[in-house]
Amino acid sequence: MRIDKGGCILINNENKVAIVYREYRDDYSFPKGHLEKDESILDAAIRETEEEIKRKVKLIREEEICTEEYSSFEGEIVVHYYLGFDDGESDNDSEEVHDLIWCDIDKVVDMLTRESTKKMFLGVKDKIKDSIK
Repeated sequence: MRIDKGGCILINNENKVAIVYREYRDDYSFPKGHLEKDESILDAAIRETEEEIKRKVKLIREEEICTEEYSSFEGEIVVHYYLGFDDGESDNDSEEVHDLIWCDIDKVVDMLTRESTKKMFLGVKDKIKDSIK
């Protein structure tokens, strides 16, 4: 079974990348999550980011920057990532908040837990750097 999710690679005004630490899984990743009923992948990516790290997202562009594919107990997962700038604190009232770590772009891969996430990020790192110049 294929499950699509949405997520964001979020950059702040110091050109650092948002990494989330999910204690219940003891892992480091980008904010992402499931689509709600009748929700687009793009809308899910923004909502999930704002819920998980309490930061607003200002998209750099509305096209996804990359996808990550992996298998889990849920099935075959495809995460569609969008690139955005941190646009300040979110007033989202979600209780599913994770620890936020702002990481230098050249150290992101060292922080990430999942090999598929590392590989995905390495494939778009230069594109991200070009987008934030």
